[in-house]
Amino acid sequence: MRYLLMMCLILFSDISGATECPEQRFAQLYNSLPTQLTNKVLNTECRPNIDVREYYGDRFKPVIIRVYNVDEIRLKQTMNTIGWVDIPNDDFVLIYGNGATGYGDIEINGVIVGYEILPEPVCEKYTTGYETYDCEGNLVDRYSDEYIYYGPDDTEVVTWEVGILWYNRDMEMNETEKTPLDSVLIANARKKISDWNEIYANSDIHVRLELKEVYTGRVIDLEILEKFGSQWDVDVILGLGYSYSGTCGVAYPNRRFREGYAIGGFSVCDKYTDLHELGHAVGLAHGPENQAYEREGYIFKEFGHGWNDICGDYDTIMSYGRNGIFFSNSELTCFDVISWQTALLEYDFELFAGDRSITDEAHAINRVRYDVSLIHRERDRKPAYKSAWIPLDRPLIID
Repeated sequence: MRYLLMMCLILFSDISGATECPEQRFAQLYNSLPTQLTNKVLNTECRPNIDVREYYGDRFKPVIIRVYNVDEIRLKQTMNTIGWVDIPNDDFVLIYGNGATGYGDIEINGVIVGYEILPEPVCEKYTTGYETYDCEGNLVDRYSDEYIYYGPDDTEVVTWEVGILWYNRDMEMNETEKTPLDSVLIANARKKISDWNEIYANSDIHVRLELKEVYTGRVIDLEILEKFGSQWDVDVILGLGYSYSGTCGVAYPNRRFREGYAIGGFSVCDKYTDLHELGHAVGLAHGPENQAYEREGYIFKEFGHGWNDICGDYDTIMSYGRNGIFFSNSELTCFDVISWQTALLEYDFELFAGDRSITDEAHAINRVRYDVSLIHRERDRKPAYKSAWIPLDRPLIID
């Protein structure tokens, strides 16, 4: 009699507007029903089918869960849920790390699904004698970090959130204000971002710059500029329209990138200078054969710097050459990095636009891109405190 009643409930229940399966509604009434009997009595076609495509995830590579046989994905947090969830469409649930690691689970349409959030993999360093190398065999600075690394074939594009501070000499010292949306400076800032992204893309740098904040103010000290960037919760801050006397731009080089500490520089000349100073901020140097302030890369000693005349008369952005209009890349030809900017063919366009033993600025930036993007990670748990990790003796680079 009990089973007959159960069948009646299923057959005559109003399911016209329901999103739940009859099995789910029935289970709420008869929780003690044996599972094997439930499978026989109820329509199992509407039961959610969960396929965990990727069990492990981190802050860049998500746990991937495919969900079948549901009209709508419904999630419920459990006591063990960690990370943040993205539902890109009606079929998938993606779970990214948010700073916490370990085992977790989440309820998806009544089914508990387990997963694990891991720390991001890094390219480990090792020391031989007085030299330090990374997992790719590159000679690196001994004080550099072990940067996030997904292998030599990884081309995922990450986002760097950018803040721009336009200089206004008529304001009080260290006074800033948010730029009105109808100001021409907003349009100018968007044009800057577009130009920078175009150069990055054509140099095969896997970074997309995203404009987040635009301010106007009178800030003339680089450390104070970086502090403003940290308050604005951006990865990178550039002060435009001002630089130290007699220079086109200035920046502090960095070997380590930490959450909550924005990096950047001042720039007053052109879009190439802007990216030159940002290059310094992520550890690039001018190069050992530069016209002045010559130096090998701050992180990658063999190639993390500029070079003159790498493509005929054309130079790389980190050099002081007059035609520095691209970032060197050992996997691209000179035609790849120059042709979109000029119709002149005053170079051997079959030459490679870099050499890993001389200069490969693009690879140096790509190797640190994940770490820079984590300077401000809006979905991360806030750090309990900010440790004084920044060395006080960072050399100021003037250009």
